[in-house]
Amino acid sequence: MAAVTRDADVQRVGFLGLGNMGRPMARRLVASGTPLTVYNRTAAKCAEFADLGCEVAESVARMGHCSVLLTMLGTDDDVAQVYLGDDGLVANARAGAVLVDCSTISPDMSARVRARCDRAGVHFLAAPVAGGPPVIESGGLAMAVSGDRQAFEHAADVLRVVAPNLIYVGPGDTSRLVKICHNLLVAATLEVLGELCVLAESHGASRQALLSFLRSTAISSRFIEYKAPLLESLDFTPAFTSSLMQKDLELGLGLAGQADVTMPVTAQVHATYRAANESGLAELDAAAVYLYLAGSNPPERAGGGDDRSGRNGGPARPDGAPDPHR
Repeated sequence: MAAVTRDADVQRVGFLGLGNMGRPMARRLVASGTPLTVYNRTAAKCAEFADLGCEVAESVARMGHCSVLLTMLGTDDDVAQVYLGDDGLVANARAGAVLVDCSTISPDMSARVRARCDRAGVHFLAAPVAGGPPVIESGGLAMAVSGDRQAFEHAADVLRVVAPNLIYVGPGDTSRLVKICHNLLVAATLEVLGELCVLAESHGASRQALLSFLRSTAISSRFIEYKAPLLESLDFTPAFTSSLMQKDLELGLGLAGQADVTMPVTAQVHATYRAANESGLAELDAAAVYLYLAGSNPPERAGGGDDRSGRNGGPARPDGAPDPHR
């Protein structure tokens, strides 16, 4: 494989995928003074970066001049399209470039991309992240990175701008497993929080009171602090959609099946998210699983909060639409 590109005069950082997560990540690079080239399938999302002086590539292939390139994509299929096609990143990357994928995808897909990069003389780092847009903006993003250690050291200063909590976890695609485990815990936590809110309301207590108490105890966490306001306000503007959560639960159960590991809690949480998404909640924040759980209970028992939380027969959708179970 070609050596890592080190010539400071030709060093160029790129960012591909300016969605809900990618935009604030790229903004941190711009704010740090890093010269940046960007690309997004929906070109309009590049406009703010053009205004900030970034170079906007016309295609995926035109990102090939970057020596360190970060991608933030949604699914295995998205990654395959961007990386593996004839006009994709690997076919057009410069020798010795470091490609860093921050998506949450399966280890199998990550291994396919890595193998193609190896054949092309390109370095590949798997670097999934933990934390939503507000966490990114505040400088609290965590990133687990796996792959060649020398390539990691070369890209580390760039990655640390995006994710100050930067952790190298080993070779190959170890980071994919670590991130999927993280997201399984996130999903289970959201379901339990939703169930507890429904239980409290069914006995006449408000979910706001419950959440305030939980946040004051040792059981609280930065994640609960981050999600509790969504459950209190029912503003489920997505930071991470329920449909993506279902995808990650399926990745986790797939890994469990490969190793013959039984995960009954994860299986139950997956069933809940699948049903919630089928009921119409797929594009809301993953915390909106509360709406499904509340709607699954008899209306006369879903009370104790304000009108939106169920006093009149279960929670209303935050956009004013009726609850999908009613």
